[in-house]
Amino acid sequence: MWVLVLSFSSILLIISGNGICPNGTVGLVNGPMCYKVMNKTVVWVEAEENCVQLGGHLATVPDAFTNGLLVAEVQLKIGIVDFYIGFNNYQDPKNCVGQWADGQAFTGYSNFQNSPKPGCAESPFCTAIDVFDGTWTLEYCTQDGDIIYSVCEIPNNKS
Repeated sequence: MWVLVLSFSSILLIISGNGICPNGTVGLVNGPMCYKVMNKTVVWVEAEENCVQLGGHLATVPDAFTNGLLVAEVQLKIGIVDFYIGFNNYQDPKNCVGQWADGQAFTGYSNFQNSPKPGCAESPFCTAIDVFDGTWTLEYCTQDGDIIYSVCEIPNNKS
């Protein structure tokens, strides 16, 4: 089944329930990943653990299209809420640039509020997306962090 989603003045073509992405997930056409909105609120560390149990990680956001897809899917499934993605320096707090939860280096696209990207912080940082405008915010990763929703990325069934 094909679904057309309009978000942030962009048209995104997504796939859902067609055998490429598992039921309950969506992905960009011909994309390598499927995305699952987790409808349980947790801190970032627990969100990543939940994604690993599904065979994936918190979502990597390589471009504006993926950012828009995730925002639209969260709005559709849950409503107007913020949600965690995989960008962090929790695994390596001395890494001031950060990395994605799956270990990929942080390069290319970002959408941080008020700054191009974070610098060194006193505490490890993790990242959430603000559903109102699709921008990224820095959050604490553990018990002092916000308890919010998350989006996992899982390899699609084509692999």
